[in-house]
Amino acid sequence: MRMVYTDLIELTEKARSIHRQERRISLESLKLIGELEERKAWYYLDMSVEVYAVHIGLTPSIYWKRAMAARVINRFPEASVLFDKGETEISQLAMIAGRITDANAMVLIEGIRNKTKREVEAFISRVGSDGRILDREEMTEITIRLTAAQRAALERARELLADDGHIPTNAEVLCEATQDLLNRRDPVQRAAREEARTTPILARAY
Repeated sequence: MRMVYTDLIELTEKARSIHRQERRISLESLKLIGELEERKAWYYLDMSVEVYAVHIGLTPSIYWKRAMAARVINRFPEASVLFDKGETEISQLAMIAGRITDANAMVLIEGIRNKTKREVEAFISRVGSDGRILDREEMTEITIRLTAAQRAALERARELLADDGHIPTNAEVLCEATQDLLNRRDPVQRAAREEARTTPILARAY
């Protein structure tokens, strides 16, 4: 039993060491890609960005994500420290790249600490360019894939909801359909409506 325990401890330490190295290499990669993008290496080597990304061993999507994250860590060293400690990831850094300013940098960097991508997306939707937390509901983006028949049904629902020249957005159509479904099938909402209906009757009885 002791031998098994010792072996697991050794493997655990090996895993920790490897993953620390992996994070250091990732940070080095971010800084390198940041410099390559700043100097437009792909242009001077007569390649498109997509071809250049593949040439250096990345997909175009990963290249752009790392280039955006690099802009954050190069401009704000605190973000680099956060990444090096394992308290945020490349995706989260890339998400704040288009929103970060000198005024809101500390709010954003602290706000993404140990947060998932969805949590970061919701958080940054409320952070103003001046660093204030805006008094509004958080927003997240959802991507859906539809068949031709499903898309046709969505467009028909949009037509039915169109009113006085206002064409509903996809979000408005989906939320309206969701609320309609909840109104008809959600037992909690049915119970709330029943309570609201019977309360005035009981009050009059007394």
